[in-house]
Order: sequence, then C-alpha cells, then structure tokens
Amino acid sequence: MSCVKRRTTNRPTDDKLLDAACEVFGRVGFHATSMETIADKANSTKPTLYAHFGSKDALYGACLEREAETFTRSVLARYDSVADLSVAEQVNADVKVFFDYGAAHPNGFRLLFGPHVSGPAEEIRNSVIGLLATRTADVFRAAHARRRRALPGRSADMLAAMVVSAAISGARHALLVEGIDPRLAGELAASFAYAGMRHFDRDIMTSIDADPAPDRSTANPQPSRSRHGRSRAGQQVRPPIVPGSA
Repeated sequence: MSCVKRRTTNRPTDDKLLDAACEVFGRVGFHATSMETIADKANSTKPTLYAHFGSKDALYGACLEREAETFTRSVLARYDSVADLSVAEQVNADVKVFFDYGAAHPNGFRLLFGPHVSGPAEEIRNSVIGLLATRTADVFRAAHARRRRALPGRSADMLAAMVVSAAISGARHALLVEGIDPRLAGELAASFAYAGMRHFDRDIMTSIDADPAPDRSTANPQPSRSRHGRSRAGQQVRPPIVPGSA
C-alpha cells in the first residue's frame, strides 16, 4: 500500500499551525478534535505539532490566548478611535465592531464565542467580556459627566454588560447560525442598543446605585482549583493579554 506523505519541506510557523488548530477547535470543539486532524489541516505532522506546543491542551491554550488577544486589541482600538464622538456614534461603532471582527476573523470568533465554548475557553471568553463591559461602562459614565449628571455606579456596569453580551450574542447568531450580512446585522444591533439606552428608566438606575452591594466573596464563589492552579477541566487557564498590561 502506498502512502502519500505530507509536504514538510518548509517548516511551518507557530501562526500557521495555530491557524489550522483554531479552525478545527472552533468548528468541532476541544474534545472532538484530534492532533491528526489539525496536522492534516496544517499540511504538517503530529510530531511537528508536539514539537511546537508539547500537547493538545497547550495547543488549545495557545489558540485561545492568541485569539483573545487579537479580538481584545481590535475592539479596544475601535473604542479608542471613537472616544471623542457623541454617545450615539460611540454606541454605533462599539456594537458593530463585534460583527466586523466576526466577519474578518470567523475562525477566531467561533473559537471564542461559538457553540463549543466550555472549560478554559469559557473562562477566557468571560474575562474578555468583563474587560469590554468595563470599558463600555466608562463610556456611560463619561456621558453623564459631560452632562454634569451624577455618575452612575452599578447600574452603568449592568447596562454595559447587557450591551456587550447582546452584541456578542447577536453577532454569533447572525454570523454563525443565520449567515446574515454582517454589515446589516451590525446596523440592526447598533440601532437596538442605542434605542434601549435612550429609553431606560433613570429612576431605576438611581435605585440600583443606592442599593448596597452584596458581599462578592459569598455571592460569586470561585471555581475550585488544584494546588497547581488548574481548573476542573485540568487545563491551565490564563487571562487574555491586554494591550499595555505587560
């Protein structure tokens, strides 16, 4: 029986191997992915994958970290580019960036926010969402400051979390489920977000801000970890690299 050897004349780079791995992991999830499948996709070999990354767990972690960093940089750059615009223009741009990114980086978006997200991917995704929600809450507070209104507290955090989560959910549904034109889907999501912001009840915001915050140590227990800092899935979890945090 003859065998067809993969072309390995040119040594693959880490990025090339990660491109293949991210596509496969995003499409079928961690558990259903084999190193053989990734090697085939990268036109490489299993020994090469192990030589570069050491294990399937490490390869998966490298994919998550790279995509989380790329996604975060892209979104924060958009946030910064519209920081001096009106609130309406900021919300429009801030929401549509999720759709633009998903269209430009479908494999990375699916890896972070697709249907197979669990374990360390879920922790990284939640970390990214938390970071972006914090920046969005800052936009809300800055808008109040410009109007010389009292700065909102936890109500702004809640609104920001809803805007970011809704934008990601909308982009996931439009791009990964329905295949809707990302430009049109982004426009609809942005109009939805701004309409909601214009009509929320400020009295309810004031009541939320006046309500004492619960003890976070009991309200949000942390996942159990071993002495090596691993999650229950047995994989090392690190937060995404944030620009300027190094």
